[in-house]
Amino acid sequence: MPNVREKEREARRKIIRQWAKLPKDKRQSIEGISEFARTAAQQNENAFVPQSSRSVSEDHGMAIAACSSLND
Repeated sequence: MPNVREKEREARRKIIRQWAKLPKDKRQSIEGISEFARTAAQQNENAFVPQSSRSVSEDHGMAIAACSSLND
């Protein structure tokens, strides 16, 4: 299990670094946030262990919310 956690941790850190590199205008529009979340989910689809209690759309929504909170 530690390998899975480490893989998830590295993926989260990678996503945060990519988010921080985006131009500010792309981080403030819903379209830019959605595009980023979609791309990040596709690039990291094998990094996260699926949780049966969450659907893919919930994961996407959580990614958008997390990215929005980093906007400040």
